[in-house]
Amino acid sequence: MQVDAQSAQAAYDAGDFHYCISVCSKALTVDNNNAQYLFLLSSSLRRIGNLREARRALILGALKFPGHVKFLIALSEVEYTLGNMQGAIDAAKAGAEIAPADVRLKGQMARSHALIGEIQRARELQMEFNLEVDDRSREQLEEAIEIAALWFDEKNVGPVNAGVDSTDLMTFSDAFTADALDLLRSPVGKQFFHGGTIITASGPITDRTVRNVGVALLGLKEFSKVYLSVYRIAHYIASRFGVCIFPDGPLQLVRYDGTENGHYSWHQDVGPGRHEYRRFTITSGVSPVNAYRGGELQVRSADGTRGLALGAGDVVAFRSALEHRVTPVSQGVRTVVVGWFRAVE
Repeated sequence: MQVDAQSAQAAYDAGDFHYCISVCSKALTVDNNNAQYLFLLSSSLRRIGNLREARRALILGALKFPGHVKFLIALSEVEYTLGNMQGAIDAAKAGAEIAPADVRLKGQMARSHALIGEIQRARELQMEFNLEVDDRSREQLEEAIEIAALWFDEKNVGPVNAGVDSTDLMTFSDAFTADALDLLRSPVGKQFFHGGTIITASGPITDRTVRNVGVALLGLKEFSKVYLSVYRIAHYIASRFGVCIFPDGPLQLVRYDGTENGHYSWHQDVGPGRHEYRRFTITSGVSPVNAYRGGELQVRSADGTRGLALGAGDVVAFRSALEHRVTPVSQGVRTVVVGWFRAVE
């Protein structure tokens, strides 16, 4: 093994993160005052999903090299992913003292304040952030803050029609109003792309033999009624189990087309990196049960395998770590809304 900064950087650039970790770890036993090795080590650990070890390396880097703002920027991002919002804010603030003009720190602070319900402060930081970034970055931060604002809206607290209630899985009925279902079934405002991507230990891959679906991201403004319905159930679950959770990205409209053998083989909704911290998956039926054949959601738990055929407005919520699958759709189209919810501190 050649131990030098050039070899470590080459391994990282080539995507050989495990080799980069080996090179950097060995180099740091000889020279523990090398910022490049320490940062490459933390970056490689992040890329393989070992966020807690990456966090340790970044804290060490921030302490040993106080003038290197990159350690604090990365630390804020890792704390955010781990669900430690106050840690993310503290790291971003410390970075801003060193590099007050760094726009990444403003964006990270805005996201973190939003996730702990400090929406006004998030929007103040957003205004500063928007002056210095491109349209796509503005849209991403806007979406994150608006999701948080809707999540913390008091309208999310209300009655739900709960059915099965176990420690692993819960069912609900009549989740969507007729207007919301009409909106979801209309082609307006939706752009489907092929959803064959799955998360593995080595990163995302596309394998249509495992997952063959169409996916459309649901915009918050156009589908606010849908978000409110799903978030109300998520708040009920958080209260039921005494956990603190937050939406993990926008809701998705997922289509399983019988003409394409739409299916999703056995899998979990957790994985390396940020997906490790998912706690609950909520799947809501849009299609009537007589609109398709096959397409049964099957969930494995301590109580055995449960099969569920979701009709319009039917909802199942389960722990994201549970193995589950959707059997092939042989006829018609099965459409569902899927949302994930992660742990936060």
